[in-house]
Amino acid sequence: MVPGPILPPIEARPVLAVVQNAVQTQRLPGGLTVTFRESALDAETSELVLAGDVTATYGETVLSCPSLRLNTEKMTGVAEGGVTLLDPEGRLTCQTLSFDWGQQTGAGTDIVLQADNVHITAQSLQVFPGRWELSDARGSLSRVGTAPVSFLARSVTIDPGHGGVARGVYLLAYGAKIGPVPRMSFSLNRRVKGIGIPSITNKKGAGLGVSWDASIAVGDHGAASGFWGAFPRNEPGFGLQYAYSAVSPDSPTLITPEGDLGERFGDAWFENIGVKSLDDEESDLRFKRKTFAIGSFWNQSTTGRPVDQDNVSKRYEAVFDAGGEFSGFGSRTTVRLQSIRSSSTDPFKERAVVQSTALSPQYRVLPGLAALARADGFGTLSDAGTYGWGRVEAGLVYRPIQQLTMGASYSVGGSAGTPDFPFDGLWTNHSLNLRADYVVGPYTFRYLAKYDDDKDVWYDREYEVSLAAREFEPYIVFRQFPSDTRFGIRFRIDRLRDRLMRRHQNR
Repeated sequence: MVPGPILPPIEARPVLAVVQNAVQTQRLPGGLTVTFRESALDAETSELVLAGDVTATYGETVLSCPSLRLNTEKMTGVAEGGVTLLDPEGRLTCQTLSFDWGQQTGAGTDIVLQADNVHITAQSLQVFPGRWELSDARGSLSRVGTAPVSFLARSVTIDPGHGGVARGVYLLAYGAKIGPVPRMSFSLNRRVKGIGIPSITNKKGAGLGVSWDASIAVGDHGAASGFWGAFPRNEPGFGLQYAYSAVSPDSPTLITPEGDLGERFGDAWFENIGVKSLDDEESDLRFKRKTFAIGSFWNQSTTGRPVDQDNVSKRYEAVFDAGGEFSGFGSRTTVRLQSIRSSSTDPFKERAVVQSTALSPQYRVLPGLAALARADGFGTLSDAGTYGWGRVEAGLVYRPIQQLTMGASYSVGGSAGTPDFPFDGLWTNHSLNLRADYVVGPYTFRYLAKYDDDKDVWYDREYEVSLAAREFEPYIVFRQFPSDTRFGIRFRIDRLRDRLMRRHQNR
């Protein structure tokens, strides 16, 4: 339920009281249902005045208050005396709340909002279709009230499902006040990444440098993206791309298709410690995709290949990316037409590239034990001929308790033809992978190991350790192959951000 503009205080007017002895329920036009113990009709305004355990329900939102005045003809209402609003997004309390359930607008004063681990207070809140406005807001990551680290903003405008802007922002940290930042924008559109902040990265073989990327929505179906990076021992990298998605704007998948130079199976639970669960892998391959993109990329790096290279350029690339669920399987196929070179001294090569993935559902073998399989294929066509490889992986997943997930998989791969570039091939053709995830309370432990039985070597060990502590989540992530070590502190705002991303789809 959404509130509307604040109405003036209720003045004393002659009323005709109708006292009820038990809880009464009344359904009003526009989808509002109210319950109460006492009611009165304002003879002058024809407003209905309710009291005694008053609740008003609109969809999944429930309002509770001591007193509620309703104009059923105009579909407006004013709740007073301390109001509580329970919603799937969180719990809101305020002193007064006015609303128009027909226009879906409204406002409240003295706002306190608790949504998962996000705590927000504001002097006032106004809600309009597609827009929320807060004034004199303070937010922190805490379940019990204002935390030692919080943010102040003169005003915040939120467009649920799209983005928002905070103005006059200060950081309050253990008594210190830092700022102001005149304006901060943030994205709530799950189909684009938004405008990121440049980050300092230690890149193996290239040194300490700066990288930045961004993705912004262009209408409901399009996205423009770009990246830039500078490292001491590499040429500057940059690129631009425009993508158009032909599926519904309500789809949760990114519009911009993934590049083809990263690690081969970075979206697989058995291959990447960063994939948090098998459900994440499955949902990514089951969501419907139909995307067209065109772009130009210069001096990119490959990752997790037999031979990695740092100055791969594509003067143009056209991409068609399609996928979704088929007979219970998740699938994805990407076709690329590209003009590519492996270094600044090599000529460009025109070629077509196809890569495809299919993932089976989980088949129950025994209580707590499931089996699944995945198949991947890759092929190229150029003036040098054809090349391709295929790979099949089968795995078992065991969940003895809810907090613990263990799995083992074995993959077999093979190739034919001559690759255009050394990075086209597979790093290993035979691999045994072992993984265990233990998530209990605020603690997270993940471990992954990979063994190549052709080379008789454990070629990769990965682990993640994190601790959710109030507003912060310290973490460390280590990956042996491809080499990657990250550690730091995450702000725990993910759940609220996800809810605001989903809201425009569900309301």
